[in-house]
Amino acid sequence: AQQIMTHLQTAETDDSTIPAALRRFLHNRLLEACGAVLLLASALLCVSLATWSLEDPSRSHAVDKEPVNWLGTWGAYVSDELIQFFGMGVVVLLAIPVIWAFRLLTHKAFVQPARQIVMWLAAAWLASACLSMVTPPGTWVLAAGLGGGGGDVLTTTAVDVLSLGLKTGFAKFLIFCAGLFAFFAAFFRAIGVFPVDLVLSSQLFGERSQDVI
Repeated sequence: AQQIMTHLQTAETDDSTIPAALRRFLHNRLLEACGAVLLLASALLCVSLATWSLEDPSRSHAVDKEPVNWLGTWGAYVSDELIQFFGMGVVVLLAIPVIWAFRLLTHKAFVQPARQIVMWLAAAWLASACLSMVTPPGTWVLAAGLGGGGGDVLTTTAVDVLSLGLKTGFAKFLIFCAGLFAFFAAFFRAIGVFPVDLVLSSQLFGERSQDVI
């Protein structure tokens, strides 16, 4: 009876019912499928943003005309919302999912999915805030700055608060430096690279450099 119970308990475990090699194979194929879907979605969003036009119909520009956006009305609305809010920060918004996609294709799963998604949005918004402090060129078509409306709101609020005790110019400088630091911190956390990984990479690079010398 004890042998039968031992056999039944062993049969209920994943290790006996599904071989480790098969589990690994299915896990890798699932990661590759998710990476391919994410890469395709990123490519479609890239096309939508690349063919964005201020004259296309959108929530902020109600006109009765055919959009020039390659993805049609849907692409015109989505790209306009993103560019109006993030400005050139959409580059970061798009870049991080592309990095995720390539990591999934190479069988590297998310470390902390929920936190990485939050850090992704935070990195894009912080990039927009830093960009909003840069003077836009004369060809810039938006009423907001390079960081879009979202970047302008974040920067303006921070400047107003710090200006209560500091000179405006110095407050802007501090905000830009802090925003840049926070952006890189959020960016690396979003793509799943943590400080310990950077330290280990720098140590490994240093050891290799000494070997070469």
